[in-house]
Amino acid sequence: DARLGVALLMHDSGDALGARARLDELVGLAPDNGRVLIEAARIDAITGALAKAQERLAQAEAQPSVPRWVLARERGRVALKNLQAAVAISELERAVSLQPADGDARLLLIDAHLAGEDGNSARKRLDAILRDASLGPEVQQLALGRVELHFGRDAAALAAFGKARAQLEQRKAPPRAVAEVVSWIGRAHYDAGQIDKAREVLREAVALDPSQADAWFYLGYAENERGGGAAALAAFQKAARLDEANADAWFFFGEAAVAQRQRKLARQALERY
Repeated sequence: DARLGVALLMHDSGDALGARARLDELVGLAPDNGRVLIEAARIDAITGALAKAQERLAQAEAQPSVPRWVLARERGRVALKNLQAAVAISELERAVSLQPADGDARLLLIDAHLAGEDGNSARKRLDAILRDASLGPEVQQLALGRVELHFGRDAAALAAFGKARAQLEQRKAPPRAVAEVVSWIGRAHYDAGQIDKAREVLREAVALDPSQADAWFYLGYAENERGGGAAALAAFQKAARLDEANADAWFFFGEAAVAQRQRKLARQALERY
């Protein structure tokens, strides 16, 4: 338990790849420990090691101590990262039906609907979240911000994400959780065409949590639009390394390397793409 706690603390403190390596070791030491397998699968999925995540989940399924809703949530996470929106929705609906109080599953389900370009279903999920007093206010605001951003209501999205950030900071949430919402704020500024503000906020996000792959990805966009070719290359490279399943990150990493005449890097990135 202590070693698992160290691995999870590493993730919460901004070292997702270090946490993944530590959890790999723990799986080797305790291959029948359901909680270790689930946490290893979760971090594998977040960092884009999807085949390994699926292997861990198959192992975890054989452990009676693992709650079925957790398995469904993590399968949904993997399917979402694999761009399989319909599969993700099916698994996440099961997770939510079994454990409605799990905010992570509720947010992932909204993400899955939006990935499938089904804004109406996402709005219905949001309405249910806003009516559910068992969920924390930060979950409600994060859900609201996602849906508002999808529909192009950038000011409303920024307001919701700002409230979520304040709530997380008030309860002294781990740096990873705060950085994730700061990343959403930066993305909303970017979508609103506020490139300089987006760059400022996204830099703040990766300072809080250097393993925020999405923040690095959007920072790459922002740096590129402001002519920061070397900075864009560094940001896209970080995004690709931190989430190896993100094909777009590998593509833009390769494009930025070409622009900077880094031929070896460009070839490596575009081969991964």
